[in-house]
Amino acid sequence: MKIFLFFLFLQAGTALLAQNITEEQQLALTDSFNRFIPRGHTVEDTAMADFNNDGLRDIVVVSGNKNDPDQNRCLVILAAAKNGYTLSAKSAAAVLCAGCGGAFGDPYAGVACRKNILVIHHYGGSAWRWTSDFTFRFQNNQWELIGISQDSYINTEDCNRKGVGTQAEI
Repeated sequence: MKIFLFFLFLQAGTALLAQNITEEQQLALTDSFNRFIPRGHTVEDTAMADFNNDGLRDIVVVSGNKNDPDQNRCLVILAAAKNGYTLSAKSAAAVLCAGCGGAFGDPYAGVACRKNILVIHHYGGSAWRWTSDFTFRFQNNQWELIGISQDSYINTEDCNRKGVGTQAEI
């Protein structure tokens, strides 16, 4: 049983490592989806799932403009068809720009998808850190925003020596 679990974890780790794409693969993906992404953008991330329950794997493409990191990224959702892909949704406002994360850097933390749910993750800040996740569902034959999860916290040492997160006495 231990050997089985070892190989299972080894396979899972290999699958996770395989998701990192090289610059060469990134350019090949950009060429494949060129007609769907804005001019001057390259594919930065992808995710796949069957959003519309037709048995075909649909794809989410996140593209960015490397020449202008302060420009928001483009989110493109493509529905798979027997002869390729068709545009399901497109947004230039759903994914924050590479320069929008403050001192912490690029806030884009990835997309996650499962069945007809898509979540876009962001994380940024400096001493004051923040997260912002946007959840969309494909329902009623369209993509609908169904949730926004935001959080923030101070990432500093115990300045008042009373414990991080404790109330100071007045």
